Amino acid sequence: MNDAVELLVTLMRQEIEAYGELLNLIRAQQETILERQTEQLEFLTAEIDAKLEASRSLTLKREFITLSIAKEKGSKKRRLSELLDCFDPNVRPLLQALIAEIRALSIRTKEKSQQNQMILMRACELSESLLQKFLPEKSPMTYSPTGKIKTFSKTLYATG
Repeated sequence: MNDAVELLVTLMRQEIEAYGELLNLIRAQQETILERQTEQLEFLTAEIDAKLEASRSLTLKREFITLSIAKEKGSKKRRLSELLDCFDPNVRPLLQALIAEIRALSIRTKEKSQQNQMILMRACELSESLLQKFLPEKSPMTYSPTGKIKTFSKTLYATG
């Protein structure tokens, strides 16, 4: 393996590690959401943001090295999966496995993150609904079709 390929493999392994750590943080965030630990949620969200930035940085470095290798090999292809034929046959299985692992972790991370967003949105909707039910005088103001501010009537929330 030449230096560029070794660097590429190292970056891919670091990216896998970063995605794994990110996925663990997102799982912890979900537990925190479900347990309603708001202070811990803020802390985890900041950690997730930092880890996400680190992951993006590794991805950009990997893409830069990939482009450098493509230029070195005289290829116009930009994606690593498209360049596999340019690599030594002994290295291809390793690169294929690393590509597959990065894709799988990326997909799981996005799915889990979207799931957390849905849980948070539902929790906010539920909280708002409960507030409107028990404190109708504090109901949110909205704009009418004519552009005037209107509030919901207390009779709208009356139960009997």
